[in-house]
Amino acid sequence: MIHMSRPQQIKYTLLASAVAIACWGMPLSLSGKASDLNRQLAIPINNGTLNAQRRQADQYVSEGQAQVKAGELKAAAESWQAALAIYRQIKDMQAQGEIYEALGDLYADLEMFNESEEAMRRRLGIAREIDDFQGQIFASNALAEMLLRRNKPAEAGQIAADGLLIAQDVKNAKGIGLSLSNMGRAANGIREYDRALDYFERAVQSQREAQDFVGQARSQNYWGDAWRGVRNYKEAAGAYQIGLLLAERVKDNATVDHALEGLALSYEGQGQSGSALRYLSDRLAVAQKAGDGRLELRALRSLASYYRRNQDLLQTEKLYGQGVLVAQRIGAKDEELFLSRQLEDLRLRLSLQRSGQLFQR
Repeated sequence: MIHMSRPQQIKYTLLASAVAIACWGMPLSLSGKASDLNRQLAIPINNGTLNAQRRQADQYVSEGQAQVKAGELKAAAESWQAALAIYRQIKDMQAQGEIYEALGDLYADLEMFNESEEAMRRRLGIAREIDDFQGQIFASNALAEMLLRRNKPAEAGQIAADGLLIAQDVKNAKGIGLSLSNMGRAANGIREYDRALDYFERAVQSQREAQDFVGQARSQNYWGDAWRGVRNYKEAAGAYQIGLLLAERVKDNATVDHALEGLALSYEGQGQSGSALRYLSDRLAVAQKAGDGRLELRALRSLASYYRRNQDLLQTEKLYGQGVLVAQRIGAKDEELFLSRQLEDLRLRLSLQRSGQLFQR
């Protein structure tokens, strides 16, 4: 690794990313996240095995895909489990691996984390059994991401490191970048920020070389998180800015949301409240434009927290009220209960405050 001063590194990163964005006409892979449930399963439908069992399994796969597109995720899981049972009977290992991968992603979206982790472990086991090296790289990282989500950073880091070794052996730059990024996230999770910063720097370099701009956008944001971990808010803002540019270009709303949140926190950390508020407001606007209720709810909560920290209780009350309505609309019961309690507490405080003012008069 070339050693440069930190200002030189940031300058190089900004320049290289600007060049990459300018060269966007080249064919790119935009599949930075395995859990894009609208993608087609890679199972070769009726690939010469035209018996009744295979046709039935393939039909279940197609039904599950249609159910995902219709938002019927639980029904899709049932369809894919039915397909999986048949693929087991006819000993189609490749198809089983594809189904386990899809189920892992689907269960994650349903927040069925035990089932998701189990499916991802089975996917990795099959990839190892059939010597599918690319499958091992990305299955390892899918499992690592689930472990991170379940607050198991040490185990996640080891699994991602296994993926890195394979990616390096087969010279898969995208897999190298993804593995390093997840190792950085794991190091962040155990507050080993210096190691995390090194991993993210290397991840971004590999992802840039692979033209994996979705992956790079996400790594830039995680890099920003690590900089905030050591309270270097200026460097953090620089990382998030690149993450934002890339995420907007590839239309990855969740990564745009992460970048805007990070920018707001970085500028607030530098005492620049006006800039922080602007990014929080942008975050809410992006979520509303995308029609993503989950992102909108998160944006409302962070904006309400900002106003509460700054003692603007009336604006906080308004945002909590909006959040309750959004939570009701998307069926987020836990969020609705939390925000309702926050709203009740805040209204009590406002009532006491008003009573105190009247008494003083």
